[in-house]
Amino acid sequence: IGFYNYMTSAGYAYSNTWTNNARTGDIVQFYNPSKATWSHSVILTGTDPYGNWVFCGHSNERYDYLLSLAYTENGYTNERTIAFWH
Repeated sequence: IGFYNYMTSAGYAYSNTWTNNARTGDIVQFYNPSKATWSHSVILTGTDPYGNWVFCGHSNERYDYLLSLAYTENGYTNERTIAFWH
């Protein structure tokens, strides 16, 4: 939450719902309803051959892992993108 607040309030990035208009290098944060907060951040690293976003993250040593799988596997109910000015 602190990273999101700082980057958007300082003008380094803007918030975007879901991954609309996201680009490689942007950050996606997941909302965890059991914790009632934004609880995990990953870095978008590109797309697979079908145009689906993939990411890297350290929690489970994810490397170019499908964003849609992480979203459904962990019970997240929302996501937001911290989109940097490209």
